Amino acid sequence: MQNDRDRLIELLKSAPLCGQPFDKQYFDGTIEKIADYLLANGVIAPPCKVGDDIYFYKAEINEICPAKVIGIYNRFYTPSMPLWIEISYESKTIGRQACEMTSDVFKLLCHLTKEEAEKVLKEGESG
Repeated sequence: MQNDRDRLIELLKSAPLCGQPFDKQYFDGTIEKIADYLLANGVIAPPCKVGDDIYFYKAEINEICPAKVIGIYNRFYTPSMPLWIEISYESKTIGRQACEMTSDVFKLLCHLTKEEAEKVLKEGESG
């Protein structure tokens, strides 16, 4: 998964400016400065978007499950962990389930590919 800064830079670079994409060579340094400014002033860049297909490691059953991001929420009553992500996943053991987690937990347990999830799982077991 990308860190917040890299994700925000990617989003800013893909945003249209007056109907046209940014001139990436001209604006690269400026976009990075804008991203740093936004992050320094409290902007939260979600690590995913609603509808993304991911792989979720369900530790309680030691299974990597295919999943889909179904919601991203800002929880004002948990100010130390404001960004929550809801996923729906399919387990071979317990069937279809849904769960919510903070964005920090999401970054630890969810991955873009099954191979990436398996690699992280193996590294955790060996180290």
